[in-house]
Amino acid sequence: MPASDKARVVAISSVGNSDRILAREGVTSLADLKGKKVAVPEGTSGDMLLGLALEAAGMSRDDLEIVTADPATVVSAFASGQVDGAAIWYPFVDVIRKANPGIVELAKNADFPQNQFPAAFVTNPATVTDRPELVGKFIAVMKEAGDWRHANPAETIKITADFLGVDAAVLEQEATMGTSFTAEDLAAKSKDGTINSWLDGMAAIYVKQGKLEKALPAADYYTADLFVK
Repeated sequence: MPASDKARVVAISSVGNSDRILAREGVTSLADLKGKKVAVPEGTSGDMLLGLALEAAGMSRDDLEIVTADPATVVSAFASGQVDGAAIWYPFVDVIRKANPGIVELAKNADFPQNQFPAAFVTNPATVTDRPELVGKFIAVMKEAGDWRHANPAETIKITADFLGVDAAVLEQEATMGTSFTAEDLAAKSKDGTINSWLDGMAAIYVKQGKLEKALPAADYYTADLFVK
């Protein structure tokens, strides 16, 4: 598929650090999980972290019995003892911990600082080409909202919890697992290629782990110029 047909990333929201590789009490390393069942939501950031952790440990997915499941099923499978490990993220980690207080965190995003996991806003290429003013207005709103969130984290958590109808304490924990940026900072990172390097890094992981056949350069799909403008 030509680059012109690919979806466009129009803005970055934040960088996450909420993914974890979990195991049952008594496990001290990934090597202890050889031949055992590990539940993973395929194609997610948790799946990517598992690949990075296995590579660092000199292991491969063949060393584990991978159980592919959606996040809710991963939680229930771990809680019921059907699997020995999981690649999942907060707040699901806390849900698992309530049922299994002795769980061990074998790996986290911060263990691989060379790899960032950005959250992005995406649209189809026709919208960028045919309705640039609309895209510009959307980006402007996201910039303003992002700046407000960055300056008012506690109020943001309260508003979000009320909107979603969830306990604010759950979101408080999750909020500590990511890094937000001001619009000015994101514009600077757009100009100097930092955001492109984040996206290229993620794509490289997907290629290495067999999720993508070939990676498209971020410069071909991140609309950095529109974000800065």
